[in-house]
Amino acid sequence: MPNYDFHPEGAQSASWKGSTAKYAAMHMRVATVRGKADHCIHRNALGCTNPHFQWARIHGLPVDDVWNYVPLCQSCHRMYDGPLSFSVRWEIVRKHEEGVPVKALEREYGIHNSTIYRILQKW
Repeated sequence: MPNYDFHPEGAQSASWKGSTAKYAAMHMRVATVRGKADHCIHRNALGCTNPHFQWARIHGLPVDDVWNYVPLCQSCHRMYDGPLSFSVRWEIVRKHEEGVPVKALEREYGIHNSTIYRILQKW
């Protein structure tokens, strides 16, 4: 008699997509294996305060490995995935905190001052 209570999971499942899985499926996989993201790896270094945490894939690494994701707060995740790299955004914040005026940052990075103000607001 067949066991109808058995439901294969992961690679044993007939609906397994492997590395072609969509964004939501990959994040569910990460949460299943690693649990819910509960902190931001930048919290101590950058002083971010957003209380909402998410798993973010490390750029350049394969999407199908659940260990290629790091926990970030929502603000840091948006900055990390945004059109300007995370390091460039952090550099803009650091320079502004050191006294570099927005106008000078606008010229140096070739971006509009409204973009700089948005970056500064999120930190």
